Amino acid sequence: MNCNSNNYITSNIHNYNHDFKYSQRQISTKLSLIDLSSIYHDTGLSCLDVLLNHFYSNVCYNNDMNYIVSYSGNKINLDNFTDPILFTDRVISIISNMEMGSFEYNSFINL
Repeated sequence: MNCNSNNYITSNIHNYNHDFKYSQRQISTKLSLIDLSSIYHDTGLSCLDVLLNHFYSNVCYNNDMNYIVSYSGNKINLDNFTDPILFTDRVISIISNMEMGSFEYNSFINL
């Protein structure tokens, strides 16, 4: 991932319960760290916390593109978002339709 190290946050959580290439996803966004600190719906968690700790994702913020790199290494481009809640909704929607993401999504909604 092409990301300034000052704008990169690594999740401490890995998912090793699969045979894919990576144990974490990579998310790149044009949003700022302040944007990603917004509370995600009624969870009491920030958008960043949701992505890092519930969807096994490292996040590059203040980047020039919005995309996800899946466990398999596939890159999925995302539309431009100015609203961090809508961005997180879209990322979760995409992840929840992935093989391992559906399990992660079910765990997340059952918190």
